[in-house]
Amino acid sequence: ESVDLCLIHNPTTSFDEYNAAFMPHLFELFNEQGSANAVRPMHFVDGQPLRPLLMDARRSQAVKTYDAKKARQIREQSWKNLEECQKLGLCKYIGVANYPAELLEEMKEYATVWPAVNQLELHPRYSSPRLREVAKEMGCVLTGYGTMHAAMLDQSVTLREVANKHKKSAMQVLLRWTVQHGVVVIPRSKTPVHLADNLSCTDWELPEEDMRKLDQLNEDYPYYWDPVSSVLPLKSSM
Repeated sequence: ESVDLCLIHNPTTSFDEYNAAFMPHLFELFNEQGSANAVRPMHFVDGQPLRPLLMDARRSQAVKTYDAKKARQIREQSWKNLEECQKLGLCKYIGVANYPAELLEEMKEYATVWPAVNQLELHPRYSSPRLREVAKEMGCVLTGYGTMHAAMLDQSVTLREVANKHKKSAMQVLLRWTVQHGVVVIPRSKTPVHLADNLSCTDWELPEEDMRKLDQLNEDYPYYWDPVSSVLPLKSSM
């Protein structure tokens, strides 16, 4: 027996790097979910947001303790292990998740099998245009997650205007935007109505004008994983 797809969930190689990369979860996402682990309040009394200050502190700690040689060895060995699993017939396809462009490009130096998939958070506020280019060049399929939370958390006027214009929900617009960029989407739903709404993203298109408007919303603002926490230590060691 075999599994269809086996992924490396994220590229972190130490506790400090993991703790820094995990930080976005603690703000909008965990607060929206009512998690006891959410950061509250999210702002100082003067309105200054806590998120960038805490994330910068965690990133700085990750840089201080980063061992570039060891981190590279761990990423390489992890991938070699997946290649061996595929060779043994334990999985049909192998891939990665939450890998930024820099770490995908690094794989060219050690991978004998390209990742079939890179699963990552993707929505207009966090659209990763360079990563999309690198993945396309490598023949790596991008699978986007987080669309539902982006629709719930993003209060963009532009998104609402585009949705109203096409008589669609914000979720439907985000799914269509993602698919139109050539990225696979994996929205979750338990209700037949929402399942049908999600599937409908394949039978209509956003005009180029609206695609550009949504593209311009990019702020490199993740709600889940912070790739900078893996890329910054890597760059600082060069």
